Amino acid sequence: MPLPLILAFGALFGAAAYDAKKNKDAKETYENAESRHKNNIKKFEIQKDKTVANVKELENKEIEVVNSFEEFQRVFESIHNRPVFKSYQKTNVSIPQYSQTDFKKFKPLDLPIMATGIYFNGFLNAKYADKAHKEVLKAEIEINKICDYLANLSAVANEYLKSLKHIESVYKEHLYTLKKIVFTDQKQDWNLFTEEEKLITENTVLLVGLLYEMCKVQIVLKSDNKDDLNTINYNDIDDNINKAVTFLKEISK
Repeated sequence: MPLPLILAFGALFGAAAYDAKKNKDAKETYENAESRHKNNIKKFEIQKDKTVANVKELENKEIEVVNSFEEFQRVFESIHNRPVFKSYQKTNVSIPQYSQTDFKKFKPLDLPIMATGIYFNGFLNAKYADKAHKEVLKAEIEINKICDYLANLSAVANEYLKSLKHIESVYKEHLYTLKKIVFTDQKQDWNLFTEEEKLITENTVLLVGLLYEMCKVQIVLKSDNKDDLNTINYNDIDDNINKAVTFLKEISK
């Protein structure tokens, strides 16, 4: 997942260097500004790498989950005379109807952090060292803003991954039981299923639908302005996490 984070600093300290050498104080100011700027960039790079890793881990899990639906389809389609399972609607939780066609059309979605990149336009080509220092402080504000954004995105990705893994573990338990019913116990006619077995089947179908909905959510929404940070999709993320918690409570009763 390419994340085009661009640091566009041109001639950061070149023009200031000559004048800074004229006196000790100016030289010290210049060197402090240069050191501060390097530390800021290092801070950004560390946070960027952490966020990219977390978002990539989430994306890989989503791909893994969706690919696992092939096994579910194999089991589910072995059940003859099965009914058409409707969407789930209860206690403000809505889970869509199972659709094999939708799963076949699913493609992993790119999760860009920025629209096209991050541009810092504070070029440190001023005449004096104190000007360079001011430009570094200006750039620092932007770097801190971006680092805060990346930290929030990293936290959101981790929280969503945790919820996704939890639902996946419950789904795997249900799928294991359903496979036992269909293949081990050789029950492949819906009319022969007990009420408990029918409930297991229905809940497995709903868990697949829930996981699919979770995997479709983009955790960032693309900004209309190429120079702006994308928006973290808190609404859909929180909605799916709450939906997952509520549904798990329902099927555990």
